[in-house]
Amino acid sequence: MRAGGHGDFRSKEQSLKKLDLVLAWALVVLGFIQYGSALGVLHAVGIEFSWSLGGGTAMVAAGFLNVIRNDRGRGLVRTASVLSNILLLVSIGAVLISLSRSSHLSHYAHVIVPLLLVIPETLFSILQ
Repeated sequence: MRAGGHGDFRSKEQSLKKLDLVLAWALVVLGFIQYGSALGVLHAVGIEFSWSLGGGTAMVAAGFLNVIRNDRGRGLVRTASVLSNILLLVSIGAVLISLSRSSHLSHYAHVIVPLLLVIPETLFSILQ
């Protein structure tokens, strides 16, 4: 026997867990794309190269930590996931602030899209 309404809660919880996993894998894929784009700007050692290489690496690492957290969300794994998401959030925010001083942010989808993935992943990692 089951009390009424528990099935809805469990299905909502499972849906959020699946969304968390999809966003984590999307962050990994986007990180590899970002990292790969560094090859296209290899000749220009500047903010574009640094962001592509460093940002891509950070996104892949944070994404994999989120995938692991989704499976075993306790202890050191959860702490590492929370910290990596917060650091990535701060890094992306700093890049956006820096870019917003020189031009309009609509030109920087490659920075805004990761931000839109990292915000919910940070919330998932903290609230889990």
